[in-house]
Amino acid sequence: MKQIRFALILPMLVGAAACYSTTGRPYKNVESVSVRVFTNKTLYRDVDFQITDHLRREISALTPCTIGSPRKADAVFQGEVSDYAEVPEAIDEDEVVTAWRLTAKAAYKLVDNHTGKVIASSAGVKWSEVYAVRTGRTLAEVREETLRKLAQRIVEQAFMPWPEAGASAGKRPQE
Repeated sequence: MKQIRFALILPMLVGAAACYSTTGRPYKNVESVSVRVFTNKTLYRDVDFQITDHLRREISALTPCTIGSPRKADAVFQGEVSDYAEVPEAIDEDEVVTAWRLTAKAAYKLVDNHTGKVIASSAGVKWSEVYAVRTGRTLAEVREETLRKLAQRIVEQAFMPWPEAGASAGKRPQE
């Protein structure tokens, strides 16, 4: 009997899940976004290009917006990587580093390309990952993961329609 009920309820649950999406359009006039290469204020090379690439991918994956050209897009994403560090987290008895903490911080603005008005901004979004040397992952892979998750957090704060994201995103208009 329980199997029959479950079989009857399952299609309704799947249907309801298919209609639900967290990728709402919080800004009614923003359908396309351009992402400028972030400024790199760190001593690490290429983190600006990596975060910019990840932002483009995350905007495409997490929002209904398309990536557009700087001249034609409805909004422009701009910012800077203000901090990036790879710091020893654990050292063994032979003074060999066995784990590193990777931390990245960025500031951003989402600007309406037609009016110049700031739609959303944050002075500092931060992400941190721990890299254990013996896990089989390379430091470069963990660096990419750290910057991808930072980009994901930035996109969630700037675009997601729920209030918690708006509160942490800094300036965010109520539409």
